[in-house]
Amino acid sequence: MGVYDEHLYSWIYEEKQFIKDCIQADKKILGICLGSHLLSVCLGADVHPAENKEIGWFKVSPTEECKKIGWLYDLFKDEPVVFHWHGDQFEIPLDGSFSFLESNANRNQAFYHNENMIKSQHHFL
Repeated sequence: MGVYDEHLYSWIYEEKQFIKDCIQADKKILGICLGSHLLSVCLGADVHPAENKEIGWFKVSPTEECKKIGWLYDLFKDEPVVFHWHGDQFEIPLDGSFSFLESNANRNQAFYHNENMIKSQHHFL
C-alpha cells in the first residue's frame, strides 16, 4: 500500500490527520517505511514510485549532510546492511530537512527534519 491509496484503505486519511496533529503539537515522530512516506506527505513533500523497487537486504550509506548530526552519522558510517521493502520514494521537504542516507538503488533513504522527527523507508534492525 502507499500514501496515495486512501480509496483502498480509508484509515490512511485518518492516519495523515493524526500525523499532522502530532506535527502541530511538536511530538517526537519516527517514521519507518510507510510511516516515512506518510510523514513526508504531511510535511508537504511528494511521494512517487521509486526508480528501483528495493526488497531484501541492501547497504545504506550516510550522505555528506549526515555528518551534521554526529550521533546519527556514527550509527551509519560503517554502511550497514538493512532490510528494505518499498517501491515508492519520498522527496525531501523544502523546510530545512535533509537526506541522511542513500543506497545504490535509490537516493533519499532517510531524512532528518528536526530533533523531533526522523524518517527512514528501510527497516532498522
